[in-house]
Amino acid sequence: MNSGNGMVHSRKPEGCQISRVQELISNGSWRKDLMQTFFSEEDCARIGSIPLSACESKDRLFGEGLSLDSTQSKLVIHAKLIWKAAPVRWDGLLDFRHNFWLWWNGLMDAKERVEGRDHIVLTINILWQVWKSRNGIQFNREGRCSGETVNKAMLEWLEYMNEGSENAFDRKTGEDKAIKDVRWSLPPKGYIIMNTDASLNTQKQRVGRGIVARKDDEGLIGAWTDSEDKLGELAVEEGLAIRQALNIAKQKGWRNVMIQSDCKGIIDKINARKAEDPKIGVILFDILKLRQDLTECSFSFIKREGNFVAHHLAKFSINLMDEIEWQESFPEWLTSLANDDVGASAPAL
Repeated sequence: MNSGNGMVHSRKPEGCQISRVQELISNGSWRKDLMQTFFSEEDCARIGSIPLSACESKDRLFGEGLSLDSTQSKLVIHAKLIWKAAPVRWDGLLDFRHNFWLWWNGLMDAKERVEGRDHIVLTINILWQVWKSRNGIQFNREGRCSGETVNKAMLEWLEYMNEGSENAFDRKTGEDKAIKDVRWSLPPKGYIIMNTDASLNTQKQRVGRGIVARKDDEGLIGAWTDSEDKLGELAVEEGLAIRQALNIAKQKGWRNVMIQSDCKGIIDKINARKAEDPKIGVILFDILKLRQDLTECSFSFIKREGNFVAHHLAKFSINLMDEIEWQESFPEWLTSLANDDVGASAPAL
């Protein structure tokens, strides 16, 4: 499947009677055995990465494939000019430019090279300036020079490096304290809190998801891991983890549930109650529908440091071949992680 136009590379074989996408789906899942008969390995992987609704939502058309308007075209050209003027290059990442998660993973792998970490910091600064420049053009009708944007990113980076060399000890102490302050907190009385997370391994082309549920007395009441062989996207997998948590809550008969995730983009979309998204719209639709089956259900963002148990489960699941569910009794390492994760106070609703 061409990631640019959505078309498959495989030619339709003679005698193939498949005429609708629905024929490749059974019980809410892709029929991988049938797909392998008609499509190449690459096409099967890309088709299999497309999320399917668990709540029988109807097909809907989103605007990702529509042509860009003049303002959007100018913004894209402006961003490309900024990158062209930037003093840092990342060999080998050009092929990932259509998938930010793969591009970012490749970027993070460079931190071990000479001055790799400094180059990553500079790249992050440039990305931030690209975003600010974009906002200035789109909302304030400002004219921005690409060279000016790059120079501003360079100056801020140099200030950061100078401050880092002078105040490394103090800054590190402050960061350590901040991390310790970000902890998982008790839910209000009568609520169950479910933390979710997803992890991607681009080398193995596998995704993993982790979910942990706890009561208002800090006690573990369930933990789940799930993994798949596919080319995943982080936003999609984070959404699937949340959907899976809601399905579990519904099956268990839990009525008052708090969902926490360290994916702020997904949480914001859920709380805005908008499912119009070209990649995860079908998942958002399911989440919004499933929340209606619960008496009380809230969704909140939590930093990675406060979502440690779910994050560990997601990483752990990538190396597993089967789903694992723990209830009533839990392995010692999981109990230890949960105990280390606990803060002190209950969040206000």
